[in-house]
Amino acid sequence: MLVEYYLASRLGRVWLRLHPGLKVRIGDGPDLCLTAAKDRQIQPAQLWRAQEFAVRIWWRAGMAAVMLTLPVIGLSAAVRPGPVGTDVGVGIILGLGCLAAVAMLQMLVIRLRADQTRRYLLRGGSKPLDAYEGGYPTRFDFWAAAAVALIMVAILGYAGLRSR
Repeated sequence: MLVEYYLASRLGRVWLRLHPGLKVRIGDGPDLCLTAAKDRQIQPAQLWRAQEFAVRIWWRAGMAAVMLTLPVIGLSAAVRPGPVGTDVGVGIILGLGCLAAVAMLQMLVIRLRADQTRRYLLRGGSKPLDAYEGGYPTRFDFWAAAAVALIMVAILGYAGLRSR
């Protein structure tokens, strides 16, 4: 099971519930992502469509996390909660920053894979991609991108908290 496509499928279904008008544009994106997450023999054209959908969903998830930090910052500035409230606010902002960083790096990795799949399709490829060919996602893509994102946020968070 490829985690990034499974999560994109779930997040896509939530997004469609929130915005039913997008069904015409998004179409069967969540189903394609679920197929890409489970099926190792998916056709390259369907894989590319799933990758394009997953890129959009991870972008939206990252932007939603960024947008959720704004009320926390605004509330913190307006209320001036003191040291305990500030620590809670910083913790929430760091958590949302982690979500945003993971989402953005997932988007980047899937975008790179989608571009490779698109090049394969433009060269006339039609057989299903195997595990190490072209833009086929690997099981380590999600975990490598998540680890890089968390390390990056940990370094930035540590530097930010130590600068007080």
